[in-house]
Amino acid sequence: MIPWIVRVTTMEAKRRVTGALTLLAGLKGGAVQVFIELRDANYPGSTYTLADDAKTDRLVGRYHQAVARETFEVFFVRLKT
Repeated sequence: MIPWIVRVTTMEAKRRVTGALTLLAGLKGGAVQVFIELRDANYPGSTYTLADDAKTDRLVGRYHQAVARETFEVFFVRLKT
């Protein structure tokens, strides 16, 4: 099994990493649950709430864009290497 890797980087013109995030993960009902909160200048308080869908091998859930107060259904696929 290939593990999930969540990699978030934000770069300024001078190539410095900016912003921050909180990532929490755990098991609920045997499925991996992931919560990510972004705290960058353009995304303060925006969140991803995701769960592992073993049948489709995807992370599925919702992205809440806090500034616009909108929520979107999202999914992430695993890169096969």
